[in-house]
Amino acid sequence: MQAVNGHAANGNGNGNGARANASNVFTEERRQQQQPFSRPTQGKISDVVLRMHNDLVEYGRQRAKLSLDIKPNQDDLLALQEHAEAMAEEAYREAYDPAKHEDHKLREAEYQKLQVDREEAELTSGYAMVEVANLESEMAKAQSNMLPPTKPQVLMVSAVAGLALTIAPTLHDYVFITMTDDITNWAISLLSAAIYGVFITWGLLDSDDVRGRRSARNWLGLVGGIGVPAGLGLLRIANASDTAEIVFAIALTVVEIGIVILLESRSATLRVAYQEWAVQQAEGKNIATRLEAGRAKLARRKQSLAEINDAINGHINLVAELAVRNFNIDKIKADAVRAVRDGYFDGIAYNRGLTRS
Repeated sequence: MQAVNGHAANGNGNGNGARANASNVFTEERRQQQQPFSRPTQGKISDVVLRMHNDLVEYGRQRAKLSLDIKPNQDDLLALQEHAEAMAEEAYREAYDPAKHEDHKLREAEYQKLQVDREEAELTSGYAMVEVANLESEMAKAQSNMLPPTKPQVLMVSAVAGLALTIAPTLHDYVFITMTDDITNWAISLLSAAIYGVFITWGLLDSDDVRGRRSARNWLGLVGGIGVPAGLGLLRIANASDTAEIVFAIALTVVEIGIVILLESRSATLRVAYQEWAVQQAEGKNIATRLEAGRAKLARRKQSLAEINDAINGHINLVAELAVRNFNIDKIKADAVRAVRDGYFDGIAYNRGLTRS
């Protein structure tokens, strides 16, 4: 008997702990209600009454099991009834009524302000989306037209070959004439003429000035492209023995200078194209900067709108929850008492089963 009473005492102690655990449900609900209005509440409304009934059934069952009683104890039933009624009163809330409750009035004012803020946030967010869409379209168009100028590869190869073919014979006949090996003479003459052709072609066609002006390389290419053929032309004329050779020397010089003039004409076109491309690049960078800023602004607008929507949804959930918890207190007390008694008698039945087994 002493052992049974000892278990009963332990049951009362653990029952008090279970009562504290069951009370945590309503403590949490009260804490959520006291949070600032601007913070969102739970996404769905919790059925407080159902949770209370489940907790009370379990509380009554554990109270009986821990007591090891096989017959109902009236003192325990009275304590459980008082506990259930207290829990029912704790779950009760006044309905949302701004005209009656000052805190509800403040919440309603804040809710109305949030409605206005949401309209403005939706409008500004829409403007930001349109701005980003326009900038993305502008960027796509700019990138489609942003093609770097390409150097004319065929013209460059042809110019090098043409200059090499006209200059190499002159170098062979008048510059490297002292070489006894004719094959070596021709090889060095062709190599020197090709190097000169590459230098002139590269110097004239390599344009990278954003203002479309000639660079130092372009000036060197132009001066060398005119000066060297002119000098070689004089060398040919000086060594000409008759009129035919003079005319031939002049013709070769004209051909060489003509190639240089053709390269310079193409170089002028490339400088203009490079200038336009530089402008397109600068415009593309400007659009990219504005697009990045627009996307950042859109993200801020969406975040602000989401926060406002969360606050509005929190208010709606609170109003709905207060409506759920504004029940008939007498009825809910009776239901609570019935729930805890059901749990208690279920525990008593469990204890009886243990004694019979």
